[in-house]
Amino acid sequence: MIYGAFMVLFLIRKIFENGRQDHKTKGDLPDLFVILWAGVNVISWLFSIDRNEAFFGTRGWYMGLLTQGICVLIYFGVSRFFPVWDRIGRILTGVSLVCTVLVFTWGILNRFSIYPVKMQLFGPEYISSIGNIDWTGGYYAIFMPLIVGTYFLQDELIRKRRWMQILLFVFTFITLSFGVVEGCDDVYTSMAVCFFFLLLLCGNRKERMLRWCEIVIQTCAGCQIMWWIRIRWIHNLNYYSTFTRPLLSKRTLIPGVVAVIGYLYLRYAPGKETPKKVFRFFSLVFIILTLAAGIVYVSLLICNSLWPGFAGVFSGKGALIFNESWGSYRGTTWVDGLRIWGLFDLKRKLLGAGPDCFAAYAYNHEIGELLREHFGSARLTNAHNEVITILVNQGIIGVAVFLGMVVAGIREGYRGIRSGKKPEMILFLLAVLSALVYNQFSFEQVMITPYFYLMLGLISANTRAGKAELEEIPQSL
Repeated sequence: MIYGAFMVLFLIRKIFENGRQDHKTKGDLPDLFVILWAGVNVISWLFSIDRNEAFFGTRGWYMGLLTQGICVLIYFGVSRFFPVWDRIGRILTGVSLVCTVLVFTWGILNRFSIYPVKMQLFGPEYISSIGNIDWTGGYYAIFMPLIVGTYFLQDELIRKRRWMQILLFVFTFITLSFGVVEGCDDVYTSMAVCFFFLLLLCGNRKERMLRWCEIVIQTCAGCQIMWWIRIRWIHNLNYYSTFTRPLLSKRTLIPGVVAVIGYLYLRYAPGKETPKKVFRFFSLVFIILTLAAGIVYVSLLICNSLWPGFAGVFSGKGALIFNESWGSYRGTTWVDGLRIWGLFDLKRKLLGAGPDCFAAYAYNHEIGELLREHFGSARLTNAHNEVITILVNQGIIGVAVFLGMVVAGIREGYRGIRSGKKPEMILFLLAVLSALVYNQFSFEQVMITPYFYLMLGLISANTRAGKAELEEIPQSL
């Protein structure tokens, strides 16, 4: 709340500040798509099945037109008025990171059944100040890349201030450790995206290579320490996801040892270029193998689902059969979401049922009986896949505009990274990619979606600042 109040006061000052012209420069492609997204939501609301629910959103989620409009305002407010990495911008970023690490520390304590603050809802599935582990996972998908990415880029962003490096090391370790025990499997997809793209961004820079190795070492050390705490000190780790047990075991020593060897070789091996060439070679091998494994898995999943027995002795593995129980029942929610869209007439197929009207439509039609059969008393309010949920809520047009907005934002971020002048752009782009991947297995909610637009706004703000600098060069000459 303090941070939010500080931000509001700052934006008011910026709006009325005289002599600044950078927020008056012409818009760009992401701006156009954000405006189109606002327009799609308004039109979808006008033709919705329940305008009241479409305006405020379904109970408990509140992702209707009002929230979507606030997100659009966040984008334009940040893209026009946020201080791009100047002194105030750094202070705002620092405050947000400190608050976030406190949230993550709180979450670790809760996971071991330590509750420093008693909440109305607390227990294995409700942790930290956020609440439900899926909501907390969404928050994590945004802020984990910012903290880990800042550690990765510390040699370029914080100019080797020793106390800041130590503090950042602690922040990163807490963040990664919380991801290990948080309890939502979708979090691991965000961590994988973060690690993969940071490896790609190492390039030929030794400092980045060393930082990447340190991040892997910290992750494995976090796994080992959380495991040690569980078996030696506090036995009550109160929630296990699919991947928690293998991560909290001796298995994670292997990648940790490999990362330590890589770090020592990079740091102390003779020669300036040879260690970097060796690192790049093994990185390339790892990237190729990872992509190949992903392609093989998806191919096997499709073929084994269409033609049972295709995968031979592995055909019976649940991970290789797309059915109702696949991916913690994502198979059910995805297919049911597509079934709902299939019931629409042409108008609804184009414009959807209305913002956040997934449940309002489904439970007032025959398919509601099928959903009750699948989920019992629990109410399905989304497809646990952002694209499918938008398809139902805002229709085909909504999906096209949303994807256009995301691609335009990523394109701007990629251009900023390619320029080499704004390394902080990596943080914002990484957060967008992490949240985007996370939400393909999760859902829009107020602990991730507003921050998603904030990241897009920061990408735009940095892009606009770069254009303004170029425009000022002839004047200075």
